[in-house]
Amino acid sequence: MIVRLTKSCIAGAQLVAQAEPLHDEAIDNAMRIAEGRLGIRQSHQTRVSASIRCPVIWCWGRKPSILLPHSMLDHSSSSLRAVLCHELAHSKRRDHLGSFMVEFATCLLAWHPLMWIARRLASDANEQACDAWVLSTGASATNYADTLLSLIPQPASSIVLAAVHSRPALKRRIVHILGDTQASPTSGSRFLFVAVILFLVLGANASLAQRRSMDSTIANSGDRNAALPADLVAMYPIDANDPRFESMHVLPAELDLGFTDAAQAKTGSVWLVNRTQNPITVLGAKASCGCTTIEDIRDTVIAPGSSLQVEINIEPGTVPGQRKTKHVTFQFEGLDPIKIPVHVTVRDTTN
Repeated sequence: MIVRLTKSCIAGAQLVAQAEPLHDEAIDNAMRIAEGRLGIRQSHQTRVSASIRCPVIWCWGRKPSILLPHSMLDHSSSSLRAVLCHELAHSKRRDHLGSFMVEFATCLLAWHPLMWIARRLASDANEQACDAWVLSTGASATNYADTLLSLIPQPASSIVLAAVHSRPALKRRIVHILGDTQASPTSGSRFLFVAVILFLVLGANASLAQRRSMDSTIANSGDRNAALPADLVAMYPIDANDPRFESMHVLPAELDLGFTDAAQAKTGSVWLVNRTQNPITVLGAKASCGCTTIEDIRDTVIAPGSSLQVEINIEPGTVPGQRKTKHVTFQFEGLDPIKIPVHVTVRDTTN
């Protein structure tokens, strides 16, 4: 994780260095208006880059830079001002400092599932507060929401803060933007203070607690983030040579619940295995029919190297010897869904 954070810093610096200075009267005018409405005295550079999908801000260094994709140059002046206000709000709030502290704490406590949840909540709080700053300048909520929806998400980074970093996060933001209750557009000191306290508390907790290995089973049965049992690994190995090795897996890939009596429900389990280097948020699971139910796993975060056990319950048919097959689809943030078949057979008692 520390290596990934270091690479992110280097990549961010290279991204800014490779971006071209932007000299456009409409952009410059929109920038001056946005800075004035937010009460920002420090000037910001504007650059254009072909390596980004939506506007981002680089707050490290003497003069912060806002990078724009070429497609942003065609937006209306009101859309430009709104997006620039959002990025400038990150600078005003010093979000890059707080986000970096949270990211560093996550590197130290990557084994703790609650740290990943806190990380996501902190990111949401940042974005919603910046959205509130945009609306406080007089921008139309509906027009601003339309502008955000037109942007292509830029992968999240604690070093380079993007206007939109994921569709699920944007969905939560749109609900707040169009809702009756807005986040407080306070300056960065409050969030930075909370980030420091979070870092100290979690760091102290980590020093007192025995660190648990990613590859061992978590003893607490109430903790849904657990390592994959050794017997399951032996039964359903994941081929390290497979190009999909570092991705999400569902084990077993086909769940056969065996035999059951007519109209007698049968329950079994599968494991969602995170072989990536990043935390994965489970958006939910759905069955192909109402006879199959899955426990609620929405918004569960699976830490890198960990697994999540999920119970599946299926109602069989009533015809002796009948084999019923249904499908369960698991959905993840930023990844393709995974569908598995689930079988159950009605025991034939007529012979």
